Amino acid sequence: MTSDGTILVAVEKPEPDVVVVRVAGTLDRTTSTRLLRVVEMQVHVPGLIRRVRPRRVLVDLASVSRVDAHGLCALRRAESLARRGGVRLQVTGLADRRDVLPGEVVEVLDALDACASLEDALAAALPVGSLREVGIVVAGSGVPAGDVGRAVAAEEPDPELAPAS
Repeated sequence: MTSDGTILVAVEKPEPDVVVVRVAGTLDRTTSTRLLRVVEMQVHVPGLIRRVRPRRVLVDLASVSRVDAHGLCALRRAESLARRGGVRLQVTGLADRRDVLPGEVVEVLDALDACASLEDALAAALPVGSLREVGIVVAGSGVPAGDVGRAVAAEEPDPELAPAS
């Protein structure tokens, strides 16, 4: 099986010491080195420039369509690289696909620090009084995380206003 060599990697910093690395595409032999370079830059370069390293790097794989053995190796190496730099690396975005993932992928996820979702990882990573407290927007819904339950309840029709049948 060959790869088209397509991978997109985006870096976000919701807090100065928390980095989110979003990955989209195929994580395989031809693309995995890009992920490793990005993690290395996030772990080591900030420490050289500002002497402040992130304490946590969250690698979001929700938009990854395929991971081969080289991609799994890259995830293990990224975790090792982060750990050597004193940074906690967590993998997110695969929990909803866990049941359909090959056993080898599940084993690697179990060995890594995997979190069910990026939102859960951010909630644990962001300190009290940060963006989490004033409202992180949930996955493009436009609704702050703390208001999700109220927004869903508010969208349900009021039985008293329903048309008579």
